[in-house]
Amino acid sequence: GATFLNVGRGATVDMGALETALRDGRVRRAVLDVLPAEPAAPEDPVWQLPRTVITSHSSGITTDEDIAVDFAACWEDVTAGRRPGLTVDTARGY
Repeated sequence: GATFLNVGRGATVDMGALETALRDGRVRRAVLDVLPAEPAAPEDPVWQLPRTVITSHSSGITTDEDIAVDFAACWEDVTAGRRPGLTVDTARGY
């Protein structure tokens, strides 16, 4: 299956379709930097998606270089099977 990666706008993703694709194996994993609603509530189903990494989206002024460096570091962690350094800790809140 494919890896689905969204670092754009959360509203562009059909979350129901993504969940279905993750559960039936058409999508092997998902990496989401943005969500349709932020912050996502603790009861939001997005937290229960299988094989999904949600990074801590930060809307602010950043340079393209900073974004590329952070994204590359997270991608290296994910592809090596490690938890990315910029991962949301749901136990601590959003």
